[in-house]
Amino acid sequence: MSIIIKAKPKKVKAPKAPKKPRVKKVKAPHALKTKAIVTAVKDGVVAIVPVPVSVVVQTRVTPVEIPAVPQIVDFKYGFLTGPAGSGKTHRIRQILESDSSWGLVTATTGAAARVLGPKVPTINSALGFFDQESLERRYADGTLARNIRTLRAKYDRIIIDEASMITAEMFDTLLQACEAEGMGLILVGDFLQLPPITKDWKAPHWLFTSKHWARFSQNTLKLQTQYRHTNADFVKGLNHLREGKGGLALHYLQKAGVTFAPVPSIGKPDVFDGVVIVATNSSKDVIDHKRYEAIDAEEVVFNTERWGKQRKEWKDIDDAVSLKVGCRVMILRNLYEKIDGKTTLTQANGEIGEVLSLNPGYVTMRRDDGSVINVAIQKTDDADRRKVLNHDGSHSTETLIAATGGVDYLPLCRAFAMTTHKCQGLTITAKTQIPLWRDEFWKTPAMVYVAASRVKNPEDLTIVGADMSWTGDKPLLEEKCKMDESCRQWV
Repeated sequence: MSIIIKAKPKKVKAPKAPKKPRVKKVKAPHALKTKAIVTAVKDGVVAIVPVPVSVVVQTRVTPVEIPAVPQIVDFKYGFLTGPAGSGKTHRIRQILESDSSWGLVTATTGAAARVLGPKVPTINSALGFFDQESLERRYADGTLARNIRTLRAKYDRIIIDEASMITAEMFDTLLQACEAEGMGLILVGDFLQLPPITKDWKAPHWLFTSKHWARFSQNTLKLQTQYRHTNADFVKGLNHLREGKGGLALHYLQKAGVTFAPVPSIGKPDVFDGVVIVATNSSKDVIDHKRYEAIDAEEVVFNTERWGKQRKEWKDIDDAVSLKVGCRVMILRNLYEKIDGKTTLTQANGEIGEVLSLNPGYVTMRRDDGSVINVAIQKTDDADRRKVLNHDGSHSTETLIAATGGVDYLPLCRAFAMTTHKCQGLTITAKTQIPLWRDEFWKTPAMVYVAASRVKNPEDLTIVGADMSWTGDKPLLEEKCKMDESCRQWV
């Protein structure tokens, strides 16, 4: 954190008899870029100038050198970490307020990018790639280097928020490309939150397992104080969840005001009306269907159109989306548009809101932040396109291989419930429920912690079955809350 010293320089009177001076270093602000200056003044008085690394003071004792504590601002390659709500993003914003050229802020997901600001791009958009395969293609054909070189003219570093979602393979490629162009790389995130998504839920290749991680481990700053949550008992409970100690968290969560509701049963149905965070898409679908059917309004169907050869990932796109006014929905695709000549992320994958009207070809929705947008039918295909970043911040797209197939669809789904993966990076201020009893998948590391830590106020959080025994003597919260042991070093 930057500390700007505005007081007059301290003066130390010199001793009557000349003796060897003592050199003392004290922590100094990071925002200043000048070198250390120690100016001897008349009558033995020394003026001290604050500097990023140290401040030198002359005294009459033998010189002693005390190294200053390094800050993230001093690193060209580094990692800023800490628990949810510890001010990681705020720390970066403070630096950029004093020097916007220090770095370009990006995020690993559209939802995280939108939280940071409407003009914050995803790392994929900023550098012109889609996934690991396309990243390697753009690295091989020189497009990645060209885009980084263009950014290097304006920024000293690329900053990636929610970096825990990056695989070691993607990190290696990005780092090599940045190094080749003299571009710094700052990672921001928490490895005790969700890992990169892998096929068939195999063990993730955390980026700290990369052979290039050593320089980042040496330049790591850990934040400890949590600012999102102001209730001390809630913070203690969340910290236990972060370490996979659900049993120890029970007392503090309940004391903080979290509700432990019983598991629904015959005669005691689940009538919760708020945000429900679940572990799997199948659980989400059950809740969405029940709540949707309860809406007394006309239904409109938006059909999906497919043509040519279909990619495997397109099979997950529904053949039709049926909606009603009043239905809660989630956006499923990022959309970048030109505003005032600059490419801007106008809608992000993972954003949630409510349907206001249903129109031919588009849906008007109010996002939870209060803004109203139109979400239209979007077209996608399998063409290989190279996206080049221009010096004015715009993008030029060149088609390298023509499309052989595509799909046109409405990028919305019902969202009375949301998965933990979709809520990472959000701060929820509405009534929220976590139904631990629904899925064994809650045992996946970090799932319980991420879901609970999204909620700002403990009195808004309900954990169903938290204090109940399920398969043995352990309460359900202890049984389901886990931590990836390979991340123990980040506690």
